[in-house]
Parts: sequence; structure tokens; C-alpha cells
Amino acid sequence: MNRSIFREYDVRGTFMKTLFPKDAFDIGVSFGALCAVKAGDGCGELLVCVARDGRLSSPELFENLVRGLVSAGVTVIDCGVGPTPYLYWTDFYLRPAGAVMVTGSHNPSSDNGFKLTVKQAPLFGDALRAMCDMSTQFIGGDRQKRGKVVECDYRNLYVNALINSVEHGLHGFCENIVWDPGFGASAEILHMIAARLPGNHFIINGKIDGSFPGATPDPTDPGRVERLKEFIATHECAAGFAFDGDADRLVVADEFGEILAGDELFAHFISHKLATDGGKCNCIVDVKFSDILKFDLEHKGAKIRQAKTGHVHIKSSMRELERSIAGEVSGHYFFSDDWNGCDDSIYAALRFMNVMKANNRRLSEWSSHLPPRYASRELRLNCPEDVKWKVAENIKCRLENVSISEIDGIRITCDDGWWLVRPSQTEEKVVVRWESPTVDGYSKMERRIMMLLRSSGVAV
Repeated sequence: MNRSIFREYDVRGTFMKTLFPKDAFDIGVSFGALCAVKAGDGCGELLVCVARDGRLSSPELFENLVRGLVSAGVTVIDCGVGPTPYLYWTDFYLRPAGAVMVTGSHNPSSDNGFKLTVKQAPLFGDALRAMCDMSTQFIGGDRQKRGKVVECDYRNLYVNALINSVEHGLHGFCENIVWDPGFGASAEILHMIAARLPGNHFIINGKIDGSFPGATPDPTDPGRVERLKEFIATHECAAGFAFDGDADRLVVADEFGEILAGDELFAHFISHKLATDGGKCNCIVDVKFSDILKFDLEHKGAKIRQAKTGHVHIKSSMRELERSIAGEVSGHYFFSDDWNGCDDSIYAALRFMNVMKANNRRLSEWSSHLPPRYASRELRLNCPEDVKWKVAENIKCRLENVSISEIDGIRITCDDGWWLVRPSQTEEKVVVRWESPTVDGYSKMERRIMMLLRSSGVAV
């Protein structure tokens, strides 16, 4: 296998270029062996849940993955086509030895991959890379060729759980809401949910189409949400929700079609939690989160911990905080107070409707209650794989008289504010963001950052 497909959080590559059907088979064999080892002797039937998104390459990868799992003696629970949060929910519901989602997430339609969990915990980092090296000695014995496939559709149970989790707070909700799955894997489930919600609900780009016609699977791409903005204006919607290809990312637009920044959106979740839980809120944010919002929320009573970007790092941190919530600027939101702690953007959207009803004012008015700040959006700049890992170190060597955090890439605190440069773990990109309390400080940092990036080999 091409070792580049083993990323920090998951397996991901370009289909028939770096990721091939045989890789899916080999990963199935190795993952089945790993689950058998983790389960131990006498575990009985070895269950692994598998689901796939709607990408054109997913059926072939799914078929080969399942063949590999079965050859390792695994009973595969085929959960069908759906979003990643659906598989996460099924994983927690059934408690199998492992679970695999075939998905390219927010990556271009040509990409695909696998997200894996063992005993409801994500498999990542060195453990993920070591999996592909597992010897076939673990696959022998009485499990050899005794696996099977069982088809099970848990979507209705998942939808029931979602509705039950939020319906009390939505009594009397009467707004117009538009939902945009972007032709992704959440489309069918969103139709099921919208039919049961109070208010008036519209769905655009509402069928699963792995070619993602005229769009991208990434809702943080400004071009992706143009139709959403137009629909909001035409139908006088109070908000719009957009999802990535496997629905673990959420983007929210206000009644004017303006996109709420990811940290601003999470700040509203935190404020609502403080208001409804006696002024208590344990939360986790990633390194791209606003310092200005963080200080304001801590002043109001929130206990905030900073973690590395990435759902696996956030989930690991959440296990240490009871009934916590977490958010990433990229649009991943996690709730372990009333949900399973996974980045389920469908649940996050429903919960945000609760926040909207409790606030009882237009989304565009919410920002007036936040402290003033000037922040870039999350910039994802193209950068070759062999270059992106060196950029942060190249820049760090040229900085003086600043405070540097290396939790994830480099995060610089200076007189004008703060800025961040880190390599993307899922794409050939470098991620950049900066924030200042003043316009002048924002502009000065922007010029400095762009100069440093260009001199480090990044095409700005």
C-alpha cells in the first residue's frame, strides 16, 4: 500500500491513484485481525459495523473491505449508505468490536478512505499505521473463513434518537429552515428528519450523488454555499444548514445568507449551555479558536481547554471532562452531555435550532452581543505533501520576540493578536488563521504572514 494514505486521523487517498480496491481488502483483513486481538479469547462472535457514503468509488471499496473482514472471521453488520454520524451512533448502540466508515469526508469527489473505531474509540496515529503491518498469523485458527455479512438498516432508530434528543426544546418552533446536504450521504436521513420537525423545512441538493454536481463536498468552501444563500433570500429563511460529504461538518448561515464563523457558532452553543445548566460549561476548543471569544466566555464562567485540531484528539480530551461539549473552527461539534460525544453535525444542527428558539432573535443580531474582533476565516492553502510538514518549522526559525505554542503547528501570540500555521492532516494543504482586536493589527499580521508563507514555499 501507498503509505501516504495512512493519515493522522484516518485512511485517505485518491481512488485508483494512491488508494486501490486491493488496499481496501488488505485493510479489512488487518482490521479484522486487530479487532480479534483487542477482543481477546472467548469473545464469541466478532462483530464489525460497516457503512459507506455515496461516492462513486465507495461501493467497490466497501465490497473489498467487507471481503477482507469476512476472510478474517468477522461478522460484518452492513449498515448501508449514510453519513458518518449514523455509523458512530450505530457503533455506540450495538457496541461491536469495531466499526469502519467508507468515506472521503469533505475531500474532492476523486478521494475516498476509511474511518475506523475499535470498541467505540477512534483508531488513529501510530496505532492506525501499525494496523497495516499486522501479520496474518492473527487471522488463523477457528475464525478462518467463518465470517459472514448481515444487512441491517438502523436509520429509523437513529432518526428517532435524534428527534427525541431535541424535541422538548423545539415545541412551538415556527421558523423557515433550509437544509443543504450538498448531494452527500446525509441527504436521505435529512428528508426523514425534516418531515418530523416543527416549522417549515426545505431541502436543496437533496439526493445522494457521488459526483457532487456543480459543487464540492466541503461546505466551508465559499462557492459551495451560493445556492444556499440564494434560497435563504428567496424563501425568507431564518437560517440555513450545510453539511459536508459525510455530515461530520456543519456550516450555518443567517437570514441574510452570511456564514457564521465556526468559533462564533460554537460560542453560541457555550452561551446557551451556561444559561441552561446553572452557569456551568466544560468545553474544549481547537487551536484555531478565537482568543477574544475564549476570554469572554471564560469571564462568563465557561471552563475551556485547548486541544489539537482533529476529531480524534478532541474525543480523547472529552473523555477527561464530564458532560462536556467541544467545537472546531472547521465545523466539527461534539456533545457528550446529551449525545454520544461524536462529531455529529445533524445533531448539532438540531441542537442549534433549540438555541435559536431560546434566543428568540434573528441570527444576524447575535454578533452584536459578542466582543468586537477582526478574524480571518480558516484559510486552507494548497501545499505539496513533502513541503507542508516543513512550513511551520521554517517560519518558527525566523521569528523573534514572540510567544510560540506548538500544540499543533505553531500558534504565535504577539502585540497585534495571534496567528496560526499548521499542516492539514487530511489534504495537501497548509491551514492558516489570524485574529486581532483592531483593523490595523489584523492588516499588519496579514502582510507579515503572507510574506513568511511565500518564502516557505506556499503558493498564497
